[in-house]
Amino acid sequence: MNTQKFSNKKENWRDWDTWGEALKNGSISQIACWSSFEEFRKQVFGHKTYPHMRIWDDALNTDLDSRYLWRIAGQDTLILAPRESAKSTFLAQWIAWLIGLHTSPWIRLGIKILGVSYNIDTALPRSRQIQAIIQSSKYRKIFPWVRPSKQKWTEKEWMIDLDYAGLSTTGEQYTYVACGLTSGINSRRCHLVFLDDLIKSPDSIKAASVRELMISTWRSVIEFCRYDGARAVCLGTRMTGNDIYCTEFTAANGWNVIEQSALIEVDGVEQSYWEPEDEKSPGTPLARLQEEREKKPVEFAFQRQNKLVVVKEQSINTAHIQKKILPTIFQSLVLGVDLSAGLSQRNDYTAMVLAGLCDEGKYWVIDAWEDRVMGNITKLDVMIEIWEMWKHLLPTTKRYNPITGEWSDVPSSGLQVYFDSSAYGLSLKGDFEEHIIGRKKIEDWIVRPVPASGRGDKLTRLRRHTGLFENKLIFFNQYGRTMKDNRRPLGRLIQQITEFGSVDHDDLADAFELAITGLRSFAPITKEDY
Repeated sequence: MNTQKFSNKKENWRDWDTWGEALKNGSISQIACWSSFEEFRKQVFGHKTYPHMRIWDDALNTDLDSRYLWRIAGQDTLILAPRESAKSTFLAQWIAWLIGLHTSPWIRLGIKILGVSYNIDTALPRSRQIQAIIQSSKYRKIFPWVRPSKQKWTEKEWMIDLDYAGLSTTGEQYTYVACGLTSGINSRRCHLVFLDDLIKSPDSIKAASVRELMISTWRSVIEFCRYDGARAVCLGTRMTGNDIYCTEFTAANGWNVIEQSALIEVDGVEQSYWEPEDEKSPGTPLARLQEEREKKPVEFAFQRQNKLVVVKEQSINTAHIQKKILPTIFQSLVLGVDLSAGLSQRNDYTAMVLAGLCDEGKYWVIDAWEDRVMGNITKLDVMIEIWEMWKHLLPTTKRYNPITGEWSDVPSSGLQVYFDSSAYGLSLKGDFEEHIIGRKKIEDWIVRPVPASGRGDKLTRLRRHTGLFENKLIFFNQYGRTMKDNRRPLGRLIQQITEFGSVDHDDLADAFELAITGLRSFAPITKEDY
């Protein structure tokens, strides 16, 4: 193998008719970049390819050929990745890389690419980014046959010098055309459709007319611009349940859809999608992701988790989630408790949800708690902690202490504790009497085991409360989580009740259902609730 520095003189590469000739005459660094996109990113840009990016690499580089595509043919592919995952930069680099490969002397395919974004203004920066890569000296050392055309090199439409690369110049002459899905498409036949930045924000596609225009343009214009064997590749992030990623670019329509979430769970422990990596890694740390989920759980589900929440199938409609500042006085407080089942299921959580009923008949979710704990005493101490934190929300009355001889303000009613009347749950009741009443001298709590039989499955039980949401009778504490205490996750609770069945755990959802069931015993169920 010749390891000498490669020369840019065209006579050194123009006669390489085969891959074997390229391997024989190319330098070690060139051959490595031609063979591996990961190596190309490392040498040309100094970028590391992280584990989540290798999934993109595998999806993009299929090792399949078509008449116009070499090693990247195949199924249209949608890669849904969280924000801040460097997906746009990655795809721009990939486009530059495949232009170099396709126009190489041993392949000689004058690839034509349609770069599509939301509108022309969002499409042009990506075009300029690819142009800058092709013009860089490091890129030219890897692909010396690629240089800009003097005849056509604008940011909206450009091509490489076809004659210099030894390619045919008789067909439609362009390499890349930038266009907008909502602002008109240049009707150019293409081998590859490159889609990026189709949706900048939920507001950008809020109008139904905009969403319909995007789908219409895709179906009636872009689809007809594609040569036989052409492929579409899209990187994006879901914004709403009716965006183009949810309605058009779907598995049902023949797309290969890859979904990646920013917050994942490994062996029962939450971690960031980008972890474990070094401080220079792209992405968002775990603490910030958890904070985002607490503040805006619905937006988090789409934009960070890429979850498709379909209203007709979900348990609770995300549009019915209301967060407000707590009232100062409640009629009653109920603690719903979902208990972990034991050592054999140590990945389950013990979850608690505190809810309250106001005099005006509104239900409030005040606090949530979850953790993996064994032993009833620890769980009972958590209940005491929650009670001490929130008992001031109940009306007070004067009570005389015969020991001290003093009067003091105490809650006028105690805490109602609801949990499943399973064998494990009933064991808690015995410890409750000994620890809460016997040791802690708390005598105004009421324990109410709720039989599971006859209540239906978990989803059925949760859906019994949908009427309360639809009639805007349920509110969530706007400041329900102390950020220093990750065990108080109201946002995680909201995620579980709006994405029921698609999340790894539903313990908080179970505790929520028990708490609301308990509150409804104070307010009779009416037809209006359903």
